[in-house]
Amino acid sequence: MMQTWLPSSRKVASPQRRQAGFTLAELLIAVSIATFVLTGAISMFIQFSKTNLSMAARSEFDRQMRTTLQRISADTRVAANASITGNTSIALTLPSGSNPQNIYYQYNSKTQELMRAEGTGDYNMILSNVSNFSVKQSGDTVSYYINFSKDVGDRNITLDRDVSFRMRN
Repeated sequence: MMQTWLPSSRKVASPQRRQAGFTLAELLIAVSIATFVLTGAISMFIQFSKTNLSMAARSEFDRQMRTTLQRISADTRVAANASITGNTSIALTLPSGSNPQNIYYQYNSKTQELMRAEGTGDYNMILSNVSNFSVKQSGDTVSYYINFSKDVGDRNITLDRDVSFRMRN
């Protein structure tokens, strides 16, 4: 008689068969590598953002300085006479027919503002964050020195301009 052998309903896993998935060690290594890569990427992004902010601020400050110097240049070049008080304020006399008009520039070191006034009017701030301003005259040439400085984030942006303009006399 021949015996039939029926397989049992229990299955035994063979040592060669492996469950799908990752081991704990593999997951820890993958998470460590991902953390290292993301930390580097975030650091680069933060540095790029700071640099971009600094460049944008410097561009804006340069525009403000240029605008101020254009105004000072236009006033000085048409002036017939200049009167300097100390080395931080100047009165420019502009020829205007029989009634000359005065333009005043004054530096306030406490507020660090460069101010401008026309005639007997009020002073208006034309540039802030001015660390130093000086003016001097030699003949019909007026020289201005402006130092403009501001902290942006963790960086200090400084612009220096030393310019001279001839009066029309």
